Amino acid sequence: AATLHRHRQNLETLVRTDMLTGLANRREFMTRLAREAHRQSRSGRPLSVVMFDVDHFKRVNDTWGHPAGDEVLARVGEILKSHTREQVDTAARYGGEEFVLLLPETDLIGAQYVAEKISAKLRDQDFVVDGQRFQVTQSVGIAQVVEGDVGWALKVADRNLYQAKQAGRDRIVATVAFTEGASHA
Repeated sequence: AATLHRHRQNLETLVRTDMLTGLANRREFMTRLAREAHRQSRSGRPLSVVMFDVDHFKRVNDTWGHPAGDEVLARVGEILKSHTREQVDTAARYGGEEFVLLLPETDLIGAQYVAEKISAKLRDQDFVVDGQRFQVTQSVGIAQVVEGDVGWALKVADRNLYQAKQAGRDRIVATVAFTEGASHA
């Protein structure tokens, strides 16, 4: 029975985890996001979503090879884990070179602080292939959830990420995700 239980736990972990980075996968992130949104709508406490995208990732793969690209993604996963609160925050690989953080009890200013620390750590990270060093940066979009509307917050964070890329990459764009048509006064 103990062996069966252990195997079941291992399978559940596999289903919820991105194997390259060790982070939650997109499905697990969406499950936790829905749960935290419900909690936020009841409590009114802050909740922020942070989206990261490794800048020019295709160039990393094309120049240094896919193993180097995998190393970059794994390192991003390590950095995200080391800058989030265990058992509170959720760091996930959202897809490809895109990552996302769910930060309960964190307002926009707090989320920006976390994103700046993560971006600085990645920027300072040296990657080495055949004796040659390279660095990577990331663009970041942040949205603070309002009234539990996580669907809208994800759209706003994604739009902010796009604006960070359009503004030259290696930037953070953050806004409160007021619901469409809501008064902001």
